[in-house]
Amino acid sequence: MLNTRNFTHQSNVYFGCTLFDRDFTAFVQRVSLPGMSFSNIEMSKMAVKFYAQGDTPTYNPLSVDLLVDSELKIWREIIQNFQIMTKQGVGDNGMRNFDTFIHIFNEKDESVVKVDFKHCILESIGDLEFDSSSEDSELIMSLTINYAYFEFDNKVKMRNSKDIIEGYRKNTFIKHLGVNDVK
Repeated sequence: MLNTRNFTHQSNVYFGCTLFDRDFTAFVQRVSLPGMSFSNIEMSKMAVKFYAQGDTPTYNPLSVDLLVDSELKIWREIIQNFQIMTKQGVGDNGMRNFDTFIHIFNEKDESVVKVDFKHCILESIGDLEFDSSSEDSELIMSLTINYAYFEFDNKVKMRNSKDIIEGYRKNTFIKHLGVNDVK
C-alpha cells in the first residue's frame, strides 16, 4: 500500500497537530494505527458465571515515528517546547490537550484514510538514536500519544488529494524550520 519513495523527499503518511500555538505536519516513517479493547463485566445469575460486554472502549496509544532533519531542528524544537510547557521545579505541568491526525495516501497520492485523534496528551518522546555503522540511516523520533477517542474524517475523499498533500508539505516542520534535508 505504501510506496518506497526517497525518505529525504516525501512520505505517504503525514502526522499533524495544533501544538505550540500553531499548526504543523511532519513526515512519518512508521505509525501503528491503534486498536481498542473493552473491559468485560463479570456477572452471575443463578450460580452461573458469565461475562457482559463493557460499554466503554479503552484505546491503545498512538505510536508514531517522525523523520528528523540532520541538524536536529525538529527534535530540538519539540523537546524545548515541551520542557517550557512542563514548568520545571513547580511540580505542575502546563501541558494542554491537543488534537492530532494521521493521514495516509497510497502510491498514487490518493487519500486512503485520515484519522483524527481528539483530546490528546503526550505520553513520551522516544530517544533519538545515532547509528555510525551506516551512512544512509535516517534519524527517527518516536512519539507516544494518549487520546480520548478517534474519528475517521470522511470529508477528505471529496477533496483533491494533490491539494491536501501540497498543503501538508507547505506546513511541515521541515518547511517551518528551513530544513533542506531529512535524514
